[in-house]
Amino acid sequence: MPSTAPSSSGTLAASRSPQHPTVRHAGQQFFGLRGCLAAQPRRGVIRSAGRLVVQANELNKWADRSNYDSHDDDSWNWSQFDRDTAHVLLKVLTAKATQRLLVQLQELDLFKAQWFNNYCSEHPPSDGNKFLLGLFKAPSVVVREPSTGVDHTIDPANLAHRVIQIRSDMAHTLVEMPKYIEQENTEVLRTHLTSSTYLSGTSDKGYKERRGYYRPRQ
Repeated sequence: MPSTAPSSSGTLAASRSPQHPTVRHAGQQFFGLRGCLAAQPRRGVIRSAGRLVVQANELNKWADRSNYDSHDDDSWNWSQFDRDTAHVLLKVLTAKATQRLLVQLQELDLFKAQWFNNYCSEHPPSDGNKFLLGLFKAPSVVVREPSTGVDHTIDPANLAHRVIQIRSDMAHTLVEMPKYIEQENTEVLRTHLTSSTYLSGTSDKGYKERRGYYRPRQ
């Protein structure tokens, strides 16, 4: 008598419902490609015990935390000075990025510029990330132009994204900061030496006082 126990392949085939085809079939049907990335999601998704486990594959990178951990604050071994400096710098860059965006809006869209200016007066950009998070949560506003009756939609979340992009671009220019600091240090020392060094033949009235040669009469 032949065995009635189904094979593993038969069990897998029977468990698949015709109403719920696998994504591999859908990928072959709509894209006409065998082995395409869109047709192979099961390589990265495993369902077990009612939870979803995401594995790293060609479609995602978030399961691999090595890249994320390398940018974690705790892995940078920052000193307290570094953290305080970065905190202040983040606020300054946010304020400067907001100022630049306001200038752009004043040239392109006065309605957005006016709304954004009023928002900044109530929520200072110097708050840094707090300012941006509040801007993300702000509801959209529709402003009607009285002369033409045209409605202008203001999306605060879009403005927040633009501030973040400008802030990022500004941060990339800070690679020249050490060179700038060295130049400023040199300029300070040069100014100090110029004002405190006696040069022979100078017509400066205060050179004796600077060098200590001048002794006022008693």
